[in-house]
This record gives sequence, C-alpha cells and structure tokens, in this order.
Amino acid sequence: FTRGLAHSLARNNQAFPQRIWVVDNSGSMQNPDGHRIVETAEASNLRIVPATRWEEIRECVTYHIRAANLLQAPTTFRVSSVEKYIEPPPAF
Repeated sequence: FTRGLAHSLARNNQAFPQRIWVVDNSGSMQNPDGHRIVETAEASNLRIVPATRWEEIRECVTYHIRAANLLQAPTTFRVSSVEKYIEPPPAF
C-alpha cells in the first residue's frame, strides 16, 4: 500500500472497530450479467470476462476477507437469505 492509503486504512480501523457485510445470495445472483477480472498467461495482462453476479461478489468478498485479515480488522460476513440460497451454498 502507499503511505497515504496505509494511514487512511489505519484511521478507518480505529474509527470502525467492527465491520459487517450483508451479502446478497438471492436467486437473482445467478444472473450472468456480472464481470470478473482475470489474469491471462502473462500475469501483467488482465482480461474482463463475463460472470454471474454470485461469482462477481464472491471474488469481491474474498478480496475483503484477505484485506481484513491483513489489517487485523474484525469483519463479519453474513448472507441475506439463510433459508434460501443459490446453488452451490454460499462459500468464500
């Protein structure tokens, strides 16, 4: 991280000691109108590919799980619908 971003993240960590994410897992998350950024054979070359909304949000949440761990920022992730969930079951 740049110095400015690192300072901003540290201040954010102090201001918000707990983060809570509510992740949509409704049936609409199966819609294939999302996008993902993937590496090609050359790691420096990226490509945008079609994805379901669920694939898109799963990648986003995975990134934020890693960031929260790195920053030691307590974060809770919950799905919006416990009884009904898209297939496969929510997993990050």
